[in-house]
Amino acid sequence: LALGFPALRLRGIYLALAHLPMRDIERAIDSLAEERLRSRQMFAYARDGMLSFDDYLRIKDVNKAGELLFGRERDALIGQPLQTLFDIAGSNALRDGHLWLETGSAFEVSARNSDGSLVPVEVSIGRVGERKDVCRVAVIRNITERRDAESDLNLFVNYDSLTRLPNRDYFRELLSEALFRAQRRGGHVGLLFLDLARFKLVNDSLGYAVGDKL
Repeated sequence: LALGFPALRLRGIYLALAHLPMRDIERAIDSLAEERLRSRQMFAYARDGMLSFDDYLRIKDVNKAGELLFGRERDALIGQPLQTLFDIAGSNALRDGHLWLETGSAFEVSARNSDGSLVPVEVSIGRVGERKDVCRVAVIRNITERRDAESDLNLFVNYDSLTRLPNRDYFRELLSEALFRAQRRGGHVGLLFLDLARFKLVNDSLGYAVGDKL
């Protein structure tokens, strides 16, 4: 099955059928079909991208959100190596497939769109099925907005709102890091200090708006 849901063993089915009235058998079959349909609908219409894949990291199925995320049709994705859809150059664990096979693992990486652009995503790995019918599912969430919010927060906390230069606390942190690197490597750090003479007079006489422009 595309999603790897557990299939009942023939022996188990036979034993169950042998002791059940026909009406109960029909109910059980209908219930199984409904559950399978609900699972497929959840997979198909989930807002996050979802991929199912086997132990060899070959894609078995993908939902509509996954197609949109990678900019490829389902038929073009099925059978492809999972790693080719992500920017994994800096991670040996992803390149070797370790993280993809760890149920419950979550990590951040960049997904490759068909146009060559990279999209920051968070990937969570789950597993469905039992024994030989096991299949892994990757839930892929676009975190572009979260990254933008983190960038905005970093800008607010560490940079001056007017000049967009590092504020006093962040400048001291950067300077300390530069001095530490220079000391470790036997190098030097140059520090240039600039001052505007009579800047207070500009603010007092022409107003803060003019001082901001200056």
